Amino acid sequence: RYIQGTLLSAKDVFVCLFLSTAAASRAGEAPSRASRPSGACRPKVSRPAAPPLQRQAIVLLMHSQLRRAIDALGKSEKSCVVYGTDLEDSDVSKLCKALSRVDGLERLSLSTCALDDKRSKKLMSSLERTMPTLTYLGFFQNRIGDGGVIAIAQALQTGLRGLRELYLTQNSVGDRGACALGMALRCGIALNVLDLRANNLSDIGVAGLAGGVELSEALAILELRENNVGNVGVGALRACLLRNASLQAIPISQASIDKVMLDDLDQALSVNKTIAATLLQSKEALEGEVVSLHLDRSAVSDAEAAKVSHALRAASTLHTVSMQCNRIGDAGCCSLAELVRDASHIREIRLYGNTIGAPGAAALAAALAGNDSLVSLILGKNHIGNEGACALAPVLRGCRSLRTVDLHSNTIGRVGVVALSDALAGHSSLEELDLGHNLIDDDGAAALAASLAQCVQVVTVHLEENPISGATKD
Repeated sequence: RYIQGTLLSAKDVFVCLFLSTAAASRAGEAPSRASRPSGACRPKVSRPAAPPLQRQAIVLLMHSQLRRAIDALGKSEKSCVVYGTDLEDSDVSKLCKALSRVDGLERLSLSTCALDDKRSKKLMSSLERTMPTLTYLGFFQNRIGDGGVIAIAQALQTGLRGLRELYLTQNSVGDRGACALGMALRCGIALNVLDLRANNLSDIGVAGLAGGVELSEALAILELRENNVGNVGVGALRACLLRNASLQAIPISQASIDKVMLDDLDQALSVNKTIAATLLQSKEALEGEVVSLHLDRSAVSDAEAAKVSHALRAASTLHTVSMQCNRIGDAGCCSLAELVRDASHIREIRLYGNTIGAPGAAALAAALAGNDSLVSLILGKNHIGNEGACALAPVLRGCRSLRTVDLHSNTIGRVGVVALSDALAGHSSLEELDLGHNLIDDDGAAALAASLAQCVQVVTVHLEENPISGATKD
């Protein structure tokens, strides 16, 4: 479908994103009023014929459309989305009654609907009796607490045993609710994804949850970011890695992690190569090998970076290293350079906001010599200076796959930017270069402009907060 000439609100954008991931209606059939965001219009253009698709209608329940859209629910619906509408008790009762008439509903999302424990209990009581085909349940940004989650956990063990994805992001889930979900996982439910991001879980709840995760043969992703997870919870999750090789990711950023945790990292890796439970966040796995390392804002020091590098040395499939806003200096960067050197398919390196100087930049440059896969190099807010910029110049010259280079806030002056300019002349893939908040003067800026003029495509350059005169900027 097309939306043209319309000022989209945030809710409209949400709807568009959801529609882009599922077949909204039969090909060539105009959407109904209830399934189209307010204000959408069709352009007066011809559309190419599309192959027939199986009907998977999505009903959007928003604002004044709510009751009318509930009435429009038919027996053939596959997905139902409710977004941005505060559901009253009567609305929930009417929705439960309408959903009970649907045969084969697979996806239900109730987001930003002011669902509390009372209403979620009523909803789950209905769903577990009437929705055995449900595979996706999304309760984003509601007010569901432990009472509602306990009802959800009970439904998972009875009428909703086929559910594969459960999202409880940004609710009020506490330790009692987490323990209830852990008990459900112990019972062998088929859940593959459990998202508890931005709730009120502490170490007690995470430990109770971990007991079920450890025994689950189906769970692959457990999202725990933006909770109050500390050393005890992290230790329980590390045990999951040692005993459950099917886990793919347990992101737990902003956790308070004891340095001792790294000492057992090798042991955990020997069982589960996906590294995500202790302090690393792995977003995807490929044949049991680590492909993505995310350890941002975790107070990682040089010694800890060395341990991480040693533990992952054999991960030849690694393509992303992200350790931003830590305490990594030259020694730690040298250790990570060894890891990067062995990862022949590295695509992204993000070390923003550390204390890396010229020696660390030089070690990283040596490790990247001959690399033809690097797409993004983020080293902003470090201390590499002119010497570090000169060391990195050959990397930029030789790596023609680079699209993004961020070196802002690195005290780079004329000498450094001239070296970078020479390396970037005629570059075929560069799209963005950030050299803001440095010490680049008029001569350095002129040299950069001359080089970028030779690039194959237009490059976005950031030079904010440099001592460049107004005439040169023009």
